[in-house]
Amino acid sequence: MEKTRIILTAVLFLGSVCAGYAEEETYSRQVLLAPMSDTTLSPERYFAELDLNGDGINELIVSESVSLGGTGGLVYSLYLGIGQDRFLFMDRFLSGIMTIETRGKAKRLWSYSHSSAASGTIQYYYFDIEGVFQRSHQMMIYPGDGGSLIGNMIYHAIFSEDKRLQFRELGTSESVD
Repeated sequence: MEKTRIILTAVLFLGSVCAGYAEEETYSRQVLLAPMSDTTLSPERYFAELDLNGDGINELIVSESVSLGGTGGLVYSLYLGIGQDRFLFMDRFLSGIMTIETRGKAKRLWSYSHSSAASGTIQYYYFDIEGVFQRSHQMMIYPGDGGSLIGNMIYHAIFSEDKRLQFRELGTSESVD
């Protein structure tokens, strides 16, 4: 009897722990794009929407305040669109510029963050064939002043003007629908 009670208690405890992981926190579009409440920071932020996983629901990319950015870019958060105007946090990364690569139905979000006048890192984010979010390893390239010819070629091939992700600005009191 005592052994059964211990086992039952353990099963109930593990079930409650696992249930906490199954229910991930989601955010509404209104919350993610709401004006900032911290008046010590610039209210200027940026966001973009795109269907990165091909399910017909846009994902959302939102920057932190430009006050928190540096020469390498801004910190962005990527949220998976899950329907009914709800989003699930996927990743956070530093980027100065982003582009979209489309091959058939597959899309990749490329980002570049410069480290110096001559160098920076590139990385891409995507959803694999099973719909699992993935990110590549970072790669250092040398496209800038005093950089290499191949670094310049890689940068301009990936981050050409026509592929750049277009961001909209969030300000102090604007409401974004």
